[in-house]
Amino acid sequence: MPAEYFEARERALLGERYERLYAAPQETAARGVTVSALRTTPEEFAARADFPLRPSPFCKAAFVVERPDFKPGRHPYHHAGVFYSQEPSASSTAPLLGVRPGMRVLDLCAAPGGKSLLLIEEMGDEGRLVSCDVSENRVQLIRKAVERMGFAHVEPRVSDGTKPDADLPMADAILVDAPC
Repeated sequence: MPAEYFEARERALLGERYERLYAAPQETAARGVTVSALRTTPEEFAARADFPLRPSPFCKAAFVVERPDFKPGRHPYHHAGVFYSQEPSASSTAPLLGVRPGMRVLDLCAAPGGKSLLLIEEMGDEGRLVSCDVSENRVQLIRKAVERMGFAHVEPRVSDGTKPDADLPMADAILVDAPC
C-alpha cells in the first residue's frame, strides 16, 4: 500500500486527532490509566486521584499519569477495578470502532485486555464481546482484568486470529490491533 494512500486514509479516519496520534515518539512511553464507568466517572476520578494526571487526548475515560515512576498495578484503585493501566495512545483504538450496546464484537488480539475493556465499556456491558488471544497464559490476563473490572458480557478465549475458527461467532464489528 503506498504511503500516501495510508496517510490520506488515516487523516480522514482520525480527523483532528491525526497529528497527536502520529507525533514523533517520545523517549519513554507515557503512563496512563483508563477509568471504568461501572465504578466512577472520569470527572470524579480526576477529582479524587492521589497522583498527578491530565486528560488523555485520545479517549474521554483515559488519563495520562504525569509521574514516570507511577506503578498503576500497585494502586488500590487498580485492585478495586476503578481503573486499569493503559498506555494513552492504546486507548484510541476501541472508540474508533464505534461499538454500541447490544452489538456482537470480536477482539482478535486482545491480551492483556485493555482494548477489550474499553470496547465493553462502550457497549455498556450489553451484547457480546469475544476477546481472543493465541496463548492460554495471555487469555488468563484478559480473564483477570474482566473479573477485576466487573464486566459480565466478555468471553475470553484462546483463538489464533490468523487462522479460520468455526467456533467464533458472527460479529457486528471486529478489532484487530495486530500485535499492538
